Amino acid sequence: MNNILVVYLFTKFCDKNSFINFIKFYKKYNHGKKHKLVICYKLMEEKNIIFYRKKLKNIQYHEFIDKEKKNDFDFGTYYRVAKKYKKDLIFFMNSHSYPIKKLWLKKIVNNYKAKRIIGTSGSYESMFTSLKLKKFYKIFKYIKDYFFFKKNFKPYPNFHIRTANFLIHSSDLLSFCKKKIYKTKKDAWISESGINGITDYFLKKNYEVAVVNSDSTLFYSNNLKESQTYYYRNQEKLLIADKHTNKYFRLSKKEKIVYEKTVFHAFKWGDPPVIINCYGAPLPEAVVVRAIDYWTLRGFPIAFYEMNPSTETCAQEYIEGFIIIRRDELPDDPKALAKTARLTRLTWVVAGIIKLKPGTYNLDLLLEHELGHALGLGHVEVEGHIMHPLYMSMGTKFWIPK
Repeated sequence: MNNILVVYLFTKFCDKNSFINFIKFYKKYNHGKKHKLVICYKLMEEKNIIFYRKKLKNIQYHEFIDKEKKNDFDFGTYYRVAKKYKKDLIFFMNSHSYPIKKLWLKKIVNNYKAKRIIGTSGSYESMFTSLKLKKFYKIFKYIKDYFFFKKNFKPYPNFHIRTANFLIHSSDLLSFCKKKIYKTKKDAWISESGINGITDYFLKKNYEVAVVNSDSTLFYSNNLKESQTYYYRNQEKLLIADKHTNKYFRLSKKEKIVYEKTVFHAFKWGDPPVIINCYGAPLPEAVVVRAIDYWTLRGFPIAFYEMNPSTETCAQEYIEGFIIIRRDELPDDPKALAKTARLTRLTWVVAGIIKLKPGTYNLDLLLEHELGHALGLGHVEVEGHIMHPLYMSMGTKFWIPK
């Protein structure tokens, strides 16, 4: 493999605490992978750089001072860095980024291969879909923005990796940025998530564009939400934090729900699923019917159910259009009573599997809870809600939080 570079970009627009924070966490968390650290300064005078050099004592690093006098945003500098290091694999980090998990770089780089671009978080958010007229006197600006965003951004779901930090080979970055001009913030927005932005550009070239989480697992456009790296489940598996992920950490539970809906709309089925009992005879039909009735009465239709499917049917992992109930000891999670997995495409659920530990079907509301997951719902940490993550706090109530 070529040399691995970690390029940290710091600009004159950022508070010195962002720089200090990066150094603090860079030292704190073992990166796990041999690399060169490149500290990159943008739009900064030599007298100001001296202060930051003092903060880098006892750290081996290379320095890149961007000579460009105009602000062409992060991508402009990234292009010039890639021109200097033409044969290297580069993990770019903007001014607000810093690692928050051990072995962070190893988990990112070990998933790299040719024709693959890797981010540490991603989103389906669309700047076009998210555009709102907030004050009527701004109607003319809104109309102008409407046509701009409609032209340059796909509607939701607009899959893209976030470019606060991402891994790319320098030759690929040079190919992407060639002939691009960054005059305004909107130009930078287009490069991140717009039509022919970095994700769209490389997908059209048959590259893989993926997000990696702290399990060192890759996620793509069909299952991005499950990476738990951005605006979902407290971002528990995020490797690199930035100002937007930190904003989410500071939100209240109600505020998090609002923001999650902007980035990830709820999963749902296109057509009502069929439920099949591959658990076997011990699972009473009455328990299955009770769970189905719970959700159909609340607007989640089920096509029908089958209590005695064939052995061949039950041998399959996923079957599109079906929710399979299985018996499973769950050896990977001994404390769990049950687990549900979904096969998704963008925001659509196409198949589901409910795994029940032996005998747990007798627990009140457990199958209803797991069927809720299979139908596309996440956890709701409100006492008495059917989708509460703790069994002892679960109840019969159901509503979709606003």
